[in-house]
Amino acid sequence: MKRHLIGLALLVLASTSFLAGCAPTIIAGSAAGASLAVDRRSTGAIVDDRTTEFKALQKLADQPFYDKSHVSAICYNGRVLLVGQVPTSQDAQTLVTEIQQIPKVRQVLNELEIGPAISFGTRSNDTLITSKVKSALLTEKDLNSYAIKVVTENGVVFLIGIVTHEEANKATEAARKVGGVKKVTRVFEYTNPTQ
Repeated sequence: MKRHLIGLALLVLASTSFLAGCAPTIIAGSAAGASLAVDRRSTGAIVDDRTTEFKALQKLADQPFYDKSHVSAICYNGRVLLVGQVPTSQDAQTLVTEIQQIPKVRQVLNELEIGPAISFGTRSNDTLITSKVKSALLTEKDLNSYAIKVVTENGVVFLIGIVTHEEANKATEAARKVGGVKKVTRVFEYTNPTQ
């Protein structure tokens, strides 16, 4: 049942975008095209990552603890970052094991907390922090902000992507300066400046 609800939700979102007119679609398509042009992953890897995120969401929806948890799965270059809250450590391990079985998953980075799901107010604040960090990264000189995904969970900012060591340091410092950030956790893969 939950799997059908997720599918229905995605269908409604896609339909709403289509019915809203062409302009938003063209603008979103242009923004996506710009980020694709500077993303360090191949187009195939980007598609695989999005597919993996959807499959991870399905795995979560199938769990008996789904209604008592709040979990986000972010995939970047075959590495899945799990953030949020689950009721028990066994629930966390079960979810990690399930997601490791998804094709093309190279690694699962388990940053789940054990305990009750955070409040809607905290989630809203996390969304605001994420927006501020993304804006801060955009203004950093010599930083490919499109190579970095930003996720905030309970005030902790996670930075994931493919970056140079210099870019990692710049991104971390920029994120630390944003108000409301409790901690910055780096889960980067590193590349050489010439690659």
